[in-house]
Amino acid sequence: MHQLIYMSTATRLMTDDELQTLLEQARLNNAKYDITGLLLYHEGRFMQLIEGPTDAVRKLYSYIEQDGRHTDTAKLADKEVEVRSFPTWSMAFWPVQSEDLSKVSGFLMPEQMQLPAEGLSGADALLLKIMQDHMMRSEA
Repeated sequence: MHQLIYMSTATRLMTDDELQTLLEQARLNNAKYDITGLLLYHEGRFMQLIEGPTDAVRKLYSYIEQDGRHTDTAKLADKEVEVRSFPTWSMAFWPVQSEDLSKVSGFLMPEQMQLPAEGLSGADALLLKIMQDHMMRSEA
């Protein structure tokens, strides 16, 4: 099982309809290739975790890098994992709010992010923390 996390910048702000179309397409394609994950979007910035068979994840990321809807793709994690973080989600999605990002040092400037020297597990923790905080607010 392979997991990859990246950030990127949209070439322009996306409308709700464009995001919905993107998600529908991603969910259909991901289901075909046993890919699961989570996509976060905020004011023209994407952060995505994708996981699945190694070959499928690498092929999908190659496609993502070529997608003209975004630029400045920066890989935060690229590793083998024992279990999926999102086993039942072909592609979960949350539009992230500014208050979520205020907790994340360097989110809007990936080149300034301070990641652990030994691997990139901090990126995993960062993404999961944002998702958990969002879920807790949604349930309240």
